[in-house]
Order: sequence, then structure tokens, then C-alpha cells
Amino acid sequence: MAIKEREKTILGHSYRVTQLGAVDGHMLFVELAPMLTEVVGPLAQDGGGDLAKKLPQALGSIGEAIRKYLPPDRFIEVAKMLLGQAYRDGRQIVFEQDFGGEDMAALYPVLWFALEVNYGSFLDELGLAEFAGRLRERAAEAQEGSLPI
Repeated sequence: MAIKEREKTILGHSYRVTQLGAVDGHMLFVELAPMLTEVVGPLAQDGGGDLAKKLPQALGSIGEAIRKYLPPDRFIEVAKMLLGQAYRDGRQIVFEQDFGGEDMAALYPVLWFALEVNYGSFLDELGLAEFAGRLRERAAEAQEGSLPI
């Protein structure tokens, strides 16, 4: 399957995100899976639907999950990786310029969009609630030391 690209308007700006390649995408997914289960699982179990529309009400739990699983410097690395082939209003995103000051409010919706571009169809095919439950189980087993994530 070809690498996909999607475009979306967020807070008045047009963002275009290109999916990560297979190796980078898989490596990042393994790292993010425990965090995604904490955030996506409850949203999906709450009737599923368009998870992007539920983002504003989930910001608190997203922030908690990020703090729990990603130190601040790694969070920035992950964000830059997800947005490495992303464009804002036709020009490549420069993280420090595009998400500072007033534009900081766009960071989480744009990252959520990048996650949808990279992993949305995969999660949809598996069924988000079922998948989140299985990932939670695997994360618990990994923390107990019985298997690697």
C-alpha cells in the first residue's frame, strides 16, 4: 500500500501530513501504543464516532498520558518525527516557528491529525475499543516483565 497524505484545516490553517514510512511508523507506534490506549480507549468506548471531535474534552487525559510516557524532550522529538513531512499553508512545518506563542493552540489538534494519518485506518480496522483493551493488557504484561511491547 502506498504512503498516504491527507489535508485538513485546523484553526484557520491548511495542514498537509504525509504518513511515515513503514520502519519509522512501526517503531513510533510501539513507543506510543501504551499512551494511545489510555487516551483512545475511553474515547472509543464512549460510542466511538469521530475521535477528532472529542479531542477538546480529552486534552486533560492526553496531557496526563504524555507526561506519564514521554519526557518533555522525547515528546518534542516524537512531535517533530510525526510532522517531519507536514506542511502548513503550503510550506514545510518548522516546529519552533509554527507552534509557538498564539499558534501553540494548534499543536495538539495537528499532532492528533498526524496520528490519524499514520495509524487511523489500522486502528479502525481492528476496532478501537477492542484494540485499546488488548494494548492495555499487553502494556500491563510488559510492565510486569512477562513480555516486551
